[in-house]
Amino acid sequence: AIPARRLFLAHEDDARRERKGREDLDARRAALRSVELLAPLQDHELDLLAVGLTRAPFAAGEVVTKQGDVTGDLFILTQGAAEVWVSGEGAESKVADLVAPAFFGEMSLMTGEPRAATVLATTALECYRLESTAFQAILEERPEVVNELSQRLAERRVQLLAARE
Repeated sequence: AIPARRLFLAHEDDARRERKGREDLDARRAALRSVELLAPLQDHELDLLAVGLTRAPFAAGEVVTKQGDVTGDLFILTQGAAEVWVSGEGAESKVADLVAPAFFGEMSLMTGEPRAATVLATTALECYRLESTAFQAILEERPEVVNELSQRLAERRVQLLAARE
């Protein structure tokens, strides 16, 4: 057999670029709406966050976040599966399985505390990453939403602590 290659060309006109941009923004909005923690936010606030999302793919076996890291980003899992591991007292234990659609990193996003767990990709992952600076801008604009978000965060923290035990 002779080695062969295929090359596909697509005509990029303004209409196609505009359509692709709308589809991408719609996918980002849908990802944000799948995060129950963000339910108190209004549509225009979600739109502001959608513009700031960055795509974050991970390969199977790759560490997405590591316990103890000091980063405040929220990850929105749109495709794939991952495991959540917690280290403590010389032992590691799996505390949760995440399957898309899911999210993680909300505690660091809201509090700025180091990561409470390690997230490991078990399959190829497609994620969006929301940086804490974009989220903080929304909270500064509408501080009354902090109480509701804090309540949801406390519920997730209790679930994590229960899973640890």
